Amino acid sequence: MLPWRRSKFVLAEKEGEGKAKSLAPGLGYASLLAGLLRCRPDLFPEAPLERLGSVFRRRRRTVELNGEAPTYTVRYLGNAATLQAKGEGCTDEAVGKIWAKSGGGGGGTKMRLTLGPHGIRLAPCERGARRPAHAYPLHRITHCGADGRHPRLFAWVCRHQAKNKAVALRCHAALAPGAEAAGAMALLLRQAAAAALAFRSAQGARRLRLDAELREALREAPGRCLPYAVIQGAVRSAKETLSSQFVEGCRGVVQRLTLQEHKMVWNRTTHLWNDCEKIIHQRTNATPFDLVPPEDGGSAVSVRVMKPLEAAELSLETVYEKFHPSVQSFTDVIGHYISGERPKGIQETEQMLKVGTTLTGVGELVLDNDTIKLQPPKQGMRYYLSSLDFDALLRKQESNVRLWKILTVVFGFATCAMLLFLLRKQYRHRREKRRLKQMQDEFRQAQGRLPRETNAEGAEALKNACVICLSDPKSCVFLECGHVCACHECYRALPEPKKCPICRQPISRVVPLYNS
Repeated sequence: MLPWRRSKFVLAEKEGEGKAKSLAPGLGYASLLAGLLRCRPDLFPEAPLERLGSVFRRRRRTVELNGEAPTYTVRYLGNAATLQAKGEGCTDEAVGKIWAKSGGGGGGTKMRLTLGPHGIRLAPCERGARRPAHAYPLHRITHCGADGRHPRLFAWVCRHQAKNKAVALRCHAALAPGAEAAGAMALLLRQAAAAALAFRSAQGARRLRLDAELREALREAPGRCLPYAVIQGAVRSAKETLSSQFVEGCRGVVQRLTLQEHKMVWNRTTHLWNDCEKIIHQRTNATPFDLVPPEDGGSAVSVRVMKPLEAAELSLETVYEKFHPSVQSFTDVIGHYISGERPKGIQETEQMLKVGTTLTGVGELVLDNDTIKLQPPKQGMRYYLSSLDFDALLRKQESNVRLWKILTVVFGFATCAMLLFLLRKQYRHRREKRRLKQMQDEFRQAQGRLPRETNAEGAEALKNACVICLSDPKSCVFLECGHVCACHECYRALPEPKKCPICRQPISRVVPLYNS
């Protein structure tokens, strides 16, 4: 049996009551969520992507997703069969085959790769191309990331299933413009999913009360387990409690002691002293505890909290805090100025989860014999133990989702602005290049016409030129010899006594010559 058969997992709730906004015909967010909850868990260790498709299904229905999805121009190299759905090194063998088949990344088809809540889309760059667009839905992607041996290679594993046929795992590879772009494709999808899934998973949790009906609900649930549920109650120690080391009479179930160093560090760039904090020691102690109804501490219905230190939003109250300033001598001060680090002191802090604190737990509820346990979910969802109520916790996660949406829009506009700037620069460069080419053609044409005009007029001008300067036309007649051979300026420059430059006879007088 394949590990992602639908019969292996049970959904925490129904797929939703309304019709979800769809990304494509037949592909809705509710269907994405349902498919992902049934498929292989823990798609990514850092930020699972199983339920990202349904994060935008909120009160507002007019949300445009295509405009915000980042798009990269890549060269699609192909795909190959693989046996591993996820994990480190699951794409090494398949990527090696694709790389060799494409001639070391030299082949492939130039396409546009779009990442978003819908998954991965590949579309040809040229309009009217024969190669059709391909969509890889999010609920079928089991792994993606940049290849370690080829940093520019972005690979992903997708489950392909034809009608009435078995599931086949295939690894796809695309050559990104650079190593940073390949890493950004995986990182952008993981970071966006981390914030989105935190809100969506908490929103889809089932809210329960600490009463007698809780045990009956777990007995009727498949496998005596609710995959994701919300419970609220007061903290009660199951064994001995932890006593505060500094505050008398303060007892709790989780204790965290922290020593934090405060110092000033010289910044060589800004030439300023900046505050710096560093945790030099931290110790956390925990004892088993239960959640009981706040109004009745001795109720028989209690929920044992498992692995509380793995929970996000673990609310610890600061019960003791003291700052110990450092004592420095004159030589120490000089040494600190030379080294660029000035210690200010050490802050000692004690935080505790007190007995009686009201906590909201979001996780997996399991009935083990007669003990109800709240433990981290097994489907990649986040585990919460917070002093906030459930509505406040939802609002906090929603603000994180809104922040990621704003960042997506801002980066989308920045990308468009950069693209327009590059296109404008390229257009101006082409226009200037075209203008220079036109000027060169006109200059060549002018150079070709000049010798012809010079040859036609040069013979006539040479006959009428002054024999002395060979530039100005002849403009005077020398008497008594009668020669017309010089211009007026050259006549004035002749030495005394002035003689004709042709026959060397003395010049008695000069008559101006006018050509009409």
